[in-house]
Amino acid sequence: MSLTLLNKRAGLLPGMESNRGFTIVEILVMIPIIAILASILIIYNRTTEGQLILFKEQARLVSTLNRAKGLALALFKETAGETICAYGVKIFPAPLSSYTIFKDLPNDGVDCSSADNQYSPNENFDKMVEVDKRAVKIDPAFTTLDVVVFIPPDPQIILNGDPSETNEQKITLKLKDNNNSKVIKVNKAGQISIE
Repeated sequence: MSLTLLNKRAGLLPGMESNRGFTIVEILVMIPIIAILASILIIYNRTTEGQLILFKEQARLVSTLNRAKGLALALFKETAGETICAYGVKIFPAPLSSYTIFKDLPNDGVDCSSADNQYSPNENFDKMVEVDKRAVKIDPAFTTLDVVVFIPPDPQIILNGDPSETNEQKITLKLKDNNNSKVIKVNKAGQISIE
């Protein structure tokens, strides 16, 4: 086959030859374009990573609240030598940004009517759970829930240690590097909702 026939098949005009490589100028133009696209991808990936961490922490906190509620619903008898009146979750806003499940014990050791419906360090049921402090904090400015207690068998819900509290309380998880946040709400009926 002649060179002219190959050029016609490749769609080249007469007098143009088919080069099968890139020129140095084309390569030098493509390198900055690829670098710009890669930097955009890295920035987008870091933003997405922060959102994923925020969603994960929100799911862990909702799971902890539901676990405390489930423990209270399952509480129908006294355990080996210890009277447990209720289970609850204590929220520690930033700088600690952590939370824990606790068991509410009677103050006199026997009668649940003497329970204070508050967190005490000696009543820890589970280890302290810290949010991922690299990216997320429990925002004290927008968090109104300090402690929630689930008293069996209904369960009766006590928000912030006040049995007469009827307003919905919230926990706000916030990304440290921007204003993205997630809100978890708990109402007097024990319904846990997310925003």
